[in-house]
Amino acid sequence: MRYSFYLEILKSFLPPGGLPKVANAILHRLKWPEHRYSLICGLNIIHRCNLSCSFCAYGGFHKQSPSYPDIDLDTFTTIINHEIFKYSFYATFGLGEPLLHDNLFQYIAMLNKRKIISCTSTNATLLEDRHKEFSFPFPNIVRVSYYKSIQDKQSNGIRLLMGSKTNATFVALTKLISKDNIEEMAETMLFSASLGIKRIWFQQFIQTRNTKVNTYPLIYDNDTEAARHIADMKKYQKSKYPDLLCAYPHPIPTSPAKCFCNVLSRGPYINSDGSVQPCCAIEADVLGGFGNIFKNQNPLVDDDGYMRLKRSFGGSKEKLFTTCKDCFFLNYM
Repeated sequence: MRYSFYLEILKSFLPPGGLPKVANAILHRLKWPEHRYSLICGLNIIHRCNLSCSFCAYGGFHKQSPSYPDIDLDTFTTIINHEIFKYSFYATFGLGEPLLHDNLFQYIAMLNKRKIISCTSTNATLLEDRHKEFSFPFPNIVRVSYYKSIQDKQSNGIRLLMGSKTNATFVALTKLISKDNIEEMAETMLFSASLGIKRIWFQQFIQTRNTKVNTYPLIYDNDTEAARHIADMKKYQKSKYPDLLCAYPHPIPTSPAKCFCNVLSRGPYINSDGSVQPCCAIEADVLGGFGNIFKNQNPLVDDDGYMRLKRSFGGSKEKLFTTCKDCFFLNYM
């Protein structure tokens, strides 16, 4: 069924703890700036990766960021017991390759016990070796970053994972697109359909201080040709793959009323030293930092840097932090 996984997600709101989770989600939807509970846990359990892609949005973390050790069991337990994650229903693993982490599946089991859905963002090159470990009856997500150059390796691991009858894992694709590879959208749909994957996120490249944006330019920069191509792809998808759910890039907003970041509002990303990143693209040492949960802080309300960044939205786009100005998550108002 097309929406069966989303029905399973709704079940995660059932007691115990269901009603507070619902209330927490409503407050986030209302964009209440002083809200102290995170909707989503961003858990940077690993900064290592088995690939080194120049176009990776997180490439800077692997190469130039402070050297963070992997999050061990004790640290993980401390993080998920923090106040800000009390009513979270969803957790993401990053920023490196989660399948390299020895404790990944123990962490997923710990989250599922709390009725928290996990999302493992992966390049899928290690799925062939570890697919059997995704043996969870609770719904979890594996989000594969699709790269044409390694598609054979990815497809083998995905087939093994989706062919298992012992788990409730939902597989989705992410495809980073720019003016240079926008023609690969149709090919990505074919790849997805051939494997029975029903969800694709087509996303622009994030402009971080380490991303090679000149090599991989953003799609929407008054580029009407790219806008037309995406409009054509929407029509093509609906006619050719009607069961496929796709998210497409939208023009970056210019109106002050539309400049809002849903990622920033729903919760921080935590590193192994307790330091906070407001999102996956802004590092913990930027703008004077954003707090540390190991120092008895709730960054969502106690840290001036985090609150200042949140309150920069809603005004002129020119006043936003450089990384935020061209981030594709501004598309989701």
